Amino acid sequence: MKRIISESLRRLGITSESRGYDRTRTAISLAVEREERLHAVGKEIYLVTADRCGCSPDAVERSVRLSAEKAWKRNPDLLISMAGYPVGKRPTAKQFMEILTVYTIKAISNGKKTG
Repeated sequence: MKRIISESLRRLGITSESRGYDRTRTAISLAVEREERLHAVGKEIYLVTADRCGCSPDAVERSVRLSAEKAWKRNPDLLISMAGYPVGKRPTAKQFMEILTVYTIKAISNGKKTG
């Protein structure tokens, strides 16, 4: 799972050297583990990620938001393709996590079917 998330972020122009990369990857991983966490992002994702990464929930949200901005600037066509629906403007932090969560879940599911 983390490999798929890391590869997806890299393709979007977000590398491990990017500020907030670990926070963003951890937040998306939590959503992939339990997709319903996306309904309570602050409590279920930002707070847990902050505890794991030793920062504040606001820092986690900022990291995800900046990753969404970077992805939108560097590779909007790929992000739209990953979303599977028209995206007319930069996604919010929550929308970005939802896009990558669903994309990762589909990739895992497709891998299990073929592997």
